[in-house]
Amino acid sequence: VFCRGACQWSPAAARFVERIASATNVSAMHFEPVQFVRYRSGERYAPHSDFITADVEAAYGPRLLTFFVYLSEGFEGGGTAFPQLGLAIEPKVGRAAVWTNSMMYVGGRSGRVRWLPDSRAE
Repeated sequence: VFCRGACQWSPAAARFVERIASATNVSAMHFEPVQFVRYRSGERYAPHSDFITADVEAAYGPRLLTFFVYLSEGFEGGGTAFPQLGLAIEPKVGRAAVWTNSMMYVGGRSGRVRWLPDSRAE
């Protein structure tokens, strides 16, 4: 669920976004709306990348970073795993993880900077 409208402009959401901006040194003007994810028993995400290919040619460009904050703990599972790195982050209230969703290279016939998705775990 994306935090839009009244949620997006609430003092708590604004403070949250400003803390992320400060931690990443990236202006909140470049952020998407905050998204809240709640997993119910048995739910999970399959291995994937947060890179959105369709955004490459958009004026705002692709999503470069994911900043993930855990808001609850005390349950079985619910961690975030990075199989290619052999890394798993266990949920703990207030714990945050940030990761890149792309690699930059310069090339192609135009010589423009292009963004490529990270390789995915199969």
